[in-house]
Amino acid sequence: MISHGESWKHDFIVSSFQADQIRYHHYFMINLVKSTYINVRHRLIDLFLSSTKKAVYHQVLLRHNTYYRGLSPEGKRNFIIRTHLFIGTTRFRSQEGLSVPLVMKIILSAAFVQVTFGLNEDVLEYFNRIVIFSGPYSYKNTSKRFKGDVNPRTRTINLSWPSVARGFEDAEDGINLAIHEFAHCLILENSRRSYLNRILNASDLRAWKLQAVVLLRQIRNGQAPFFRAYGGTNLMELFAVSLELFFEKPEAFARENPEFYQCMTMLLKQDPRFTPYPPLP
Repeated sequence: MISHGESWKHDFIVSSFQADQIRYHHYFMINLVKSTYINVRHRLIDLFLSSTKKAVYHQVLLRHNTYYRGLSPEGKRNFIIRTHLFIGTTRFRSQEGLSVPLVMKIILSAAFVQVTFGLNEDVLEYFNRIVIFSGPYSYKNTSKRFKGDVNPRTRTINLSWPSVARGFEDAEDGINLAIHEFAHCLILENSRRSYLNRILNASDLRAWKLQAVVLLRQIRNGQAPFFRAYGGTNLMELFAVSLELFFEKPEAFARENPEFYQCMTMLLKQDPRFTPYPPLP
């Protein structure tokens, strides 16, 4: 026999479980529709994008993006399509006197494509403006200099080009400014979207946070030297620093902290160790 109090708790647990099931079903259906839409859009781009333009993308990516070089032919085709789409939906600006050629746009866009390659997301809706500077920059009324930042108020991604370029010149040092700032974009954009239109799966993000809170404390206490001390600033910076390591030192990351690495693979739906085609099945 169940008491009134126990009965209430039982009904609450059942109703909460049912609500979670309904939300999951809606999330699954929306992602199925989104996946279908993205596949159709990619096929159309593949059909109409000239072979000459594809060759340009291919050569730039081969030279500057290690992740791209390791992909299968099908993976490279998909990567080029996503890069082209991101360039077409993003506004690129620069400080006065600095040009932004296609090569720059490809290198920058490839960082976003790399981060989201396993997700049903190929563009940014809110942070779709990128401002490129010739070096470190500052905001009005402050002397602090930045190499990169994401500004929620102006909805822009600001980047110092020399720092971006250095991130791709050494693909094994665990430092990549473009990946770092797109990591911030991913979290901020995800939080601004409706529940059913989120980029990241809510349960996967909760699982990541549970592990991240523990790791954050370890970094601050000097107990996790594999992660840069800057990652101990807060969860946002830990995500960005972890993403850099995830793509530039995946094997070492998996050995150092296999549970946290697994959380990253589930959250981003890919594993960079499987270079021919990293997205999870």
